[in-house]
Amino acid sequence: MNDPRLLRLANLYQLVSAGVLAVVMVFVAPHLALAVFLGGSVMAANFYAIRLLVSRTLQPGGMRALYAVGLMFKFFLVMGVMAALLLGLKLDPVGFAIGLGSLLSGTMMAMTHQALLVKPSTAKANTGT
Repeated sequence: MNDPRLLRLANLYQLVSAGVLAVVMVFVAPHLALAVFLGGSVMAANFYAIRLLVSRTLQPGGMRALYAVGLMFKFFLVMGVMAALLLGLKLDPVGFAIGLGSLLSGTMMAMTHQALLVKPSTAKANTGT
């Protein structure tokens, strides 16, 4: 899953998945809707930051170490944001976890999208000769 296009698609589908989950929660369990939306938003921002920092870290140049340190700093920042949201806004942890889990559905949708875009010229049939 190192194709930049696939990672962008996963990020996009994850946002869509979190939005759909939040809208469904408005009707199913209204007290969870905000937590689901914010959990999905945190995960989308986290995934975007990981994608950006890892791509910069892997590029040649003198700033690679700085981006690697930024990746570690991002980990603590995301944990702090999650704690602030859960404790400060008193969000439901189950709803927040459902929102965080939208990354899985977004990744599955992106991989399905990529699989369905296989070009006929690249897929060669096994002729046995």
